[in-house]
Amino acid sequence: MHPSKLPIVEIAWVDAQPRAFYSLRGGIVAEATVADCVSVGYLVRSDRTEVTILQSWHPDEDTATDSITIPRRAIKSMRRL
Repeated sequence: MHPSKLPIVEIAWVDAQPRAFYSLRGGIVAEATVADCVSVGYLVRSDRTEVTILQSWHPDEDTATDSITIPRRAIKSMRRL
């Protein structure tokens, strides 16, 4: 389906983040946290386990790039724009 016919959605989700630091002598130096993210794009696919959005569409070239698939368990909210 052509991107112009797809709904545009905003997804708030959490992602892993490498912020845990360990000292061989002292253990954990800093705790790991998750990153709060917001992504906007054309809704390409949505099922029980994941959602895929297309973030860039180039109408002059009729090409699409920058898709991301987000696991459902990482999604905090999704709304149609």
